[in-house]
Amino acid sequence: MSAPKKYDIEFFKKLYISGQYTLRGICKEFGPSYSHISNISARDKWGDSRREYQRQALEAEESAKGERAELEIAELESAALSTASEHQDRVIRAGDRLGDLINTGILAVKASNWRDLKAVVETWRLWDDQMRKNHKIDEVSDKPIVNINVLAALPPLRKAKASEPELVDVELS
Repeated sequence: MSAPKKYDIEFFKKLYISGQYTLRGICKEFGPSYSHISNISARDKWGDSRREYQRQALEAEESAKGERAELEIAELESAALSTASEHQDRVIRAGDRLGDLINTGILAVKASNWRDLKAVVETWRLWDDQMRKNHKIDEVSDKPIVNINVLAALPPLRKAKASEPELVDVELS
């Protein structure tokens, strides 16, 4: 009778918790039986550890994105635009970031990932608020360029064209 196989359970645990493999994937790749690995996983609560690891990884990723965004905003605010090409590059970068934001939102909707979608909407709201503040959109109360009462008092276009004199080209010699 052969000796039972010994497996590196800690290695399997790290693979599972990090999300590199599922329990079935570990069994298929490395050979232990699914019942053996799933019993160990349940006993040692690998699932809880995996969820905690994923939560921490997500928080770290969001924190890193926030820090990168803050650095980019600070860089853009402090950069004095001296040439048209620098201004154009800045606009292109802002457009690229908006495109990435929109794509992230689309992927979040397709994957039903409501957490990412909420983050995208919040980012868009903050960006929109900042643009409104920078360009004083909400503060501006300009009078309309066209006064609707003046337009209403004008004669209809047909009458104006009918009373318009004909223009004739005259050649001067």
